[in-house]
Amino acid sequence: MTRDEEKLVGKIVGFLCRKYHIPAHDDETRQDMFHDGIIGLMDAKQKYDPDTQVPFRAYAGIRIHGAIVDAMRKKPVIRLPQEKQAQVKALLDARHLLAARDRTRRTTPWPGTWAGPWHRCGRHRRCWSMCSQRMKHLC
Repeated sequence: MTRDEEKLVGKIVGFLCRKYHIPAHDDETRQDMFHDGIIGLMDAKQKYDPDTQVPFRAYAGIRIHGAIVDAMRKKPVIRLPQEKQAQVKALLDARHLLAARDRTRRTTPWPGTWAGPWHRCGRHRRCWSMCSQRMKHLC
């Protein structure tokens, strides 16, 4: 890898760290992002077609950015031991299953209401459904 390519990956990593508010002291995440960017650069070298008349630097930048973002999506935000990650995954799967089953049972967003707990009143754009009957307007 040349020095120019290393600078390109470093710039993109720096941009994404600022965009996603990754702290400067989190070297492990930055190194992971840099290595994911290197993988994106190798992929760009392999798939680049000079006949398209697109500069390699522009094409590689898009591929590197995409590779880093894809890797960030796949990795957990909080690093946990593998045993805990498996437990979290099982809980999330159960939650999604229950939510899907619950969506098929209900036809309205909130039980006992037609359009949920929000309504439009004459005084305000949006108020809590009980505001005009039992509570003073707090907004």
